[in-house]
Amino acid sequence: MNHDLFPSDELIRRAGTGDLDAAVELDHAGFLVQPGENAETYAARIAEVKKHGLQFYDRFDKKGKLEIFPGLNVNLKNQIPQEILEEATARTEEAYQFSVRWVPGFFPDREFGIFWGGCAVWEEENPTPVIVIRKNFAKRAKWFIYDRAELISHEFCHAARMPLMDQELEEHFAYGISKKWLRRAIGNCFQRDLDAILFVIPAVLLALVQTVITVMQLNNSLILPFWVLALAWPLYLIVRNIIQTGKYKAAKRNLEKAGFRNARAILFRSVYEEICTFAKTKPEQLRTLLEEKAEQDFRWNVILQLEKIPEIV
Repeated sequence: MNHDLFPSDELIRRAGTGDLDAAVELDHAGFLVQPGENAETYAARIAEVKKHGLQFYDRFDKKGKLEIFPGLNVNLKNQIPQEILEEATARTEEAYQFSVRWVPGFFPDREFGIFWGGCAVWEEENPTPVIVIRKNFAKRAKWFIYDRAELISHEFCHAARMPLMDQELEEHFAYGISKKWLRRAIGNCFQRDLDAILFVIPAVLLALVQTVITVMQLNNSLILPFWVLALAWPLYLIVRNIIQTGKYKAAKRNLEKAGFRNARAILFRSVYEEICTFAKTKPEQLRTLLEEKAEQDFRWNVILQLEKIPEIV
């Protein structure tokens, strides 16, 4: 494990004293400031993340193996090379101006079916996720419907935004890096496990009822309530997504009209409630609003330093 991939203790210490340059450097490394944090509590949390991240490697057995989830084993010899991870950091840098290099990644000891591309494993006691992608990506940038850099950068976005504890646009930001229009458009529809469950169950029920009606030669009109049930939840998910992403687009537009060059990066570090506020605030008032927030709030003082960084086009 290259310990240099984590920020140095000195950098964390400086951030804890209120050193804005140090905090900006940590922010750029994917350690976003949590709402309500001051410099001291922010640095303490980052130090804790680093401690757990380094301790993770102590859990491997003598053969270099570790079960990170029931049935999911990884091996130190199968770590994702840094040059592959850098493909993903290039995308997050371009989109949101951050580059995560402290999240470990592995190719698993076994595959999990043709439709499985990869995942991130989170443990309650460890705030550092572990990225696992299928072995095919060791030598190929694309496999089936998956893009290696997109998969990893997607999880990097989740790793960075985790401290915000904000669900409404979480998948919007993660899928926002995708080069596929459809993924960017509908990726935010499924925000919670319940969304997927309520999407699948009515569809399965519809198929079962249709089978019964066909086999027993019943009246086809009996299927209509089940069609309504099957379509209601997907329609809700689509409408919710349109409303939420509409707020994001309005906020981005207002920030840009207010003269902010790095609107996407600013919104990536914002929670949904703030984004809704930006969406309804007139551009001529928005800069004053954010500058006042920066004077009172350590987090926003750090975020607005993005305006001192040249925009990446």
